[in-house]
Amino acid sequence: MYAESWNWLIAANVLLGINQGLAWSSTVVMKIDLVGEKQRGLAMGLNEFAGYLAVAVVAFLTGWIAAEYGLRPYPFYLGILLMLLGLFMSIFFIRDTRGHARKEEDSSAVSLLKNIFWDTT
Repeated sequence: MYAESWNWLIAANVLLGINQGLAWSSTVVMKIDLVGEKQRGLAMGLNEFAGYLAVAVVAFLTGWIAAEYGLRPYPFYLGILLMLLGLFMSIFFIRDTRGHARKEEDSSAVSLLKNIFWDTT
């Protein structure tokens, strides 16, 4: 919102890439935990659909807000609102899927990773 040069935007995109690599991947893993081993494709498909739909809706809304009220700062207010809503929901409504993963562990033939970082790198 207050970027003074393109370097700020490049840095923001680097941070966005890190977020996508960590947070978005975690949502896929959690959805797979919820649906089980046999419906992984469905979980990933729903995750991708929801993500691209959300991007499209927010792109439309920010474009509309920018056309009606100007480029700065009004479109950013939508992002700030969504961030606060996500934080609120994460704190009060979202639960960890660890219990679902443990339940699947009992019926899965796939062995657990001993060292997650090295085994997945």
